[in-house]
Amino acid sequence: MNIFKKNNKKTDNDIEYIVTFPPMGIDYDSWDKRTANNYFNWYIDQIPQRTKYLCERVSVDLNIDISLLDFSPKSLNIIWDWYLKIAIIQKTDAQELEKFKKTQLYQLVGESSINYEKLSLNSLIIQRDIGMYLAEVFLRECPLLTWTFTHDSPSKKVKDFFNNRPQLTGFIHDGSVVSFEPIHMVGVQASRLLNDTCETSDLYNLYELWSEKFPKDI
Repeated sequence: MNIFKKNNKKTDNDIEYIVTFPPMGIDYDSWDKRTANNYFNWYIDQIPQRTKYLCERVSVDLNIDISLLDFSPKSLNIIWDWYLKIAIIQKTDAQELEKFKKTQLYQLVGESSINYEKLSLNSLIIQRDIGMYLAEVFLRECPLLTWTFTHDSPSKKVKDFFNNRPQLTGFIHDGSVVSFEPIHMVGVQASRLLNDTCETSDLYNLYELWSEKFPKDI
């Protein structure tokens, strides 16, 4: 069921949500190996408390028993239903639009690449917590998966797309090991809010797609 028009608010205000910021910031591509490793350790350490807070918040907002948020694949439907209901859409301000018009993407694609609306800051930050929850679902269903990160030197011209970002690795696609960056993948699903194509099953469907890439000997 598509719920965007029914539930999403367009406002200059943001969601009230307790957030945690990494002490080293998020300028990933500028980091040396030591900073990248510190961020990785910080991220992994944050998973229990961030997913706990997420579950508590979802339970209260939806008035459901927290036991339903048991890190099962089906619980992803509850998490995503909550997110689609609370996410806030805001207008992209003029300064951001002018900055975007200087990017290579705009030069290549033109006006059709512009988003005149955006998700609020806290709507974006919440995607990290949901990404952590999704990763925990994967790890509980497939213990052979592990956390990792790729580090490219700041001086390297062409860096890995997920340079210095924690990823789950161990998935198998066409005989090769591939990795999954959960925050990015949650963000891809969330971006569909901007064109009114989101469904409450999106996160679960994402899990289903990648679960087909589990190593066979689990």
